[in-house]
Amino acid sequence: MLSLMHHLTSQSVYIPCDSPRSPGYHVLFITGNPGCIGYYHTFLSLLADKLSGNAVNVYGQSLANFVEEPGSRSKQVKTLGLQEQIDHVEELLINYVENLPLSMKTDRAAEQPKVILVGHSVGAYIGLELLRRRREREKHTQTKDNFHVCGYIGLWPTVTWIRRSSSGLKLAWMTSIPYLPKIFSSFVKMVAAVIPQKNLLEIVKVVARMPEDSAKVTMEFICSSKGVQQALHMACDEMQEITEDRWDEDLWGSSVGSPCSPRTKLVFYFGNKDHWVADHTRDALIAARAHGEGDHPWKPKMIIDDEGIPHGFCIRHSHIAAIKTARFVEEIIAADKTQIDPE
Repeated sequence: MLSLMHHLTSQSVYIPCDSPRSPGYHVLFITGNPGCIGYYHTFLSLLADKLSGNAVNVYGQSLANFVEEPGSRSKQVKTLGLQEQIDHVEELLINYVENLPLSMKTDRAAEQPKVILVGHSVGAYIGLELLRRRREREKHTQTKDNFHVCGYIGLWPTVTWIRRSSSGLKLAWMTSIPYLPKIFSSFVKMVAAVIPQKNLLEIVKVVARMPEDSAKVTMEFICSSKGVQQALHMACDEMQEITEDRWDEDLWGSSVGSPCSPRTKLVFYFGNKDHWVADHTRDALIAARAHGEGDHPWKPKMIIDDEGIPHGFCIRHSHIAAIKTARFVEEIIAADKTQIDPE
């Protein structure tokens, strides 16, 4: 059951705007893998704070099976692939909009909620697939959703050729080993079961070089009934599915919106020397798709980080990442209101 009261839990985050105005914009955050929203508590809290003057709600939820749900240990839970996680996030988005109070469902200009998708790592891929599915549904049915996705932000996005990255090359061999996710998951749970929780937390802090808040999320993840198996199963899917650029001009930024929907502004913020995104595949995507001089302003804005922020920004770099993301959100809102691209 979706709660629209302010909360930050291992399952979900909802931070309503503190503006007296009804929010016209809603940020939906999509995690990377592992899909634990707890890693992003600090980042999302800071992001909401930076956007406090813009009447924006911030919502995010863990991907399916990464976090233990009440009573789930007694149930048979199916491990989900990448496409099934996309189904899950699409359902979350639809349920979120449907559960909004009437006062939040209207915006003076369009009389519908405005959604900005923000995805980290594979969450950026999931976000693009949500946009593609939505566009295709509109083309075939000539109907539109009861909300408008006015913007998309991919943070350290793994949207093409993940297996060609340095970490992808190391992980790709797992796809050829039968039952490895289940076997490795069982081994991790067995080890975790014999170590006292306090000692396990200290081990995670040292081995993973994490602060205590992130180490606690990691400990809950590895002690959950399906988390590790789910992460590896999904990672194997990512190696197979995240390959060439699979999206057409309609999604990447055509000069007009679709017959049923206005345009969606796309922003990508890539890491420099990102171990999950090879420089040459990133540069090829930028050369083919990014907005350049003389291009139509609605082509994607693509930026390469120059401040040394790592792929896992949510562990120690939430503050600077929140500042940058808030700036992108504000640019998207301004562009949506004026239909003029931010420079």
